[in-house]
Amino acid sequence: MARTLECFNKIEFDERLGYKLPRKGCLPGAILKHCFSTSDGVIAKHEPLIYKFGFTHCPHTRFYNQKFGYAHDLKAGWEHMLVLYVASETVSTSFVEAALIQRYKGETGCRNIKDGGDNVPFSIDGPLLAKIADEKNKVRDLCAELLTLENQQKHLVKEAKKTKPVKPPKKTRDGRPKGAKAPKGDKKPKATPAPSAEASEVPHKEHCTEIIKFAKDSCADDRDDGYVAPRCPLLSTLSGVNLRKQASQCIPLYLHGDEGTTYKRNIYQDAHHHHPKGNFGKPGTILQASSKASNGCDRGWDMRDAEAAMSKSHVEPLPLPWEREAAFTRLLLKDSAPNGAARFHKPDLWHTFHLGVGKSWVASSLLLLSIVFAGNSIDARFDKMNLEFLSWARAEKEYKFISKVDKFLCGGGGSNEAIESWSKAAVTTLLCLFLEHLCKMHPVLVHADECLRLIEVGTINVNHALRLLYASDCWLERGTALELADGLLQFIRAYCKLAHIHVQKCQARFAMLPKLHSLHEIQFELRRQAALSRWVLNPAVETCSTDEDFVGRCALLTRSVSARTCALRSIQRYLAQINISWG
Repeated sequence: MARTLECFNKIEFDERLGYKLPRKGCLPGAILKHCFSTSDGVIAKHEPLIYKFGFTHCPHTRFYNQKFGYAHDLKAGWEHMLVLYVASETVSTSFVEAALIQRYKGETGCRNIKDGGDNVPFSIDGPLLAKIADEKNKVRDLCAELLTLENQQKHLVKEAKKTKPVKPPKKTRDGRPKGAKAPKGDKKPKATPAPSAEASEVPHKEHCTEIIKFAKDSCADDRDDGYVAPRCPLLSTLSGVNLRKQASQCIPLYLHGDEGTTYKRNIYQDAHHHHPKGNFGKPGTILQASSKASNGCDRGWDMRDAEAAMSKSHVEPLPLPWEREAAFTRLLLKDSAPNGAARFHKPDLWHTFHLGVGKSWVASSLLLLSIVFAGNSIDARFDKMNLEFLSWARAEKEYKFISKVDKFLCGGGGSNEAIESWSKAAVTTLLCLFLEHLCKMHPVLVHADECLRLIEVGTINVNHALRLLYASDCWLERGTALELADGLLQFIRAYCKLAHIHVQKCQARFAMLPKLHSLHEIQFELRRQAALSRWVLNPAVETCSTDEDFVGRCALLTRSVSARTCALRSIQRYLAQINISWG
């Protein structure tokens, strides 16, 4: 604290601010002993106590500031601040902060997550300043290279336009130039018949058959890969390409778009027949008329085996519809050449939930939770829900990425179709927090309805799991990993049961996305690692949100960057950051 006298004048007569300092001239060991003994006394006196350690240049400003002051943090509700050590520079205070955090981090009530001393402004001079300048020059050169690529691309486009061959005039079906008058006479020109749907579907069917046969043959070996034998009939159904099930026995399936690459996506191309936004008809006819669904699309989860499981209470350990890694992650995303390289590494939790399962969960849940608001129509109830959303976001100081919560936010068809209409991961996070708020605000109505109770269980569990995930370090302790896996598993069970309930009602909600399978694989991997070691790798380490952020920044400058160059620049960005931080 550089302005010691000024700061003490502010806290001298404040009941919520206090200080208990070591005697003048104490050695470092005595200072730490004083801080430890004082902290132990305060914690023992007010136990149970929520607390955290930090350093600041002015306690009064840090506690009462309108923007970031502890006194205005309504969620945490901090009541008191105690000053333990004062110095005229920042280095010694940062070491005291780090020592206190290391002593109490992980204890009951301690809210510190980082190790301490992270934001201390050390003086920058000498070799460090030269290193930073060097890295800035490298970044400048990279940006100049990107701009050069953009100019080259523009030049090539101009040259291509100059040498572009002149197209012949378009002709009508009878061979006349477009715009010419038809010949006189009673006979009308005959139109060439378009190819039938059956003829155009033949190559697609053959390709599907080839891929499914490859998956079936590769599944034949019974090697031990850490998964138990499947009880789901999905894999056995794939062998009968010409066999069609009744859609009333299957949960509708449609994909997000990231699940396939190049030609391997063709097996799922006709999945839009199960998509409520397709030309399949009204949502109520999805289950009754499935004859147009192509091969692979009606290979859903067999409901005959699932009814017994999903009829139990959601708190029981329900068997899941899959207990083995899916064929499309183990086999279909590999090159067909001998010893071909795998195109699939691990499920990305950020994509899996925030841009996949979480969107369907939020859209469907908002439509169901609208009944807790009074109103004669769905629009009137969503108007009141929107007012509650705005009030909640203002109180929690959450940034509103969307302007309004209405039925069209949940899907293009309004109240009948839960097809999420946003493509930003932060919106999913924001609405998941709002769902938890709604469930806590109306506990009586929520507990009286089975679907709303399942929404509450799933939302609270997944929010707790994601908070734990993003607040944790690179390595998770075994207990933390199992707690995270339990939260994800409870969410999956609630999602599956809600999907089963709405299939019986012929409502297009809680779609069984393949990303739900990926979410199950993530929690399964957490349990597998926890059984083998005390430390488990945090799944957030393998997400691609940081890389996509950098790709978007490149896209602002140019559209001519190849995938190889973009990957190279992402790696260079990481290396430059590591060099600046620890080089």
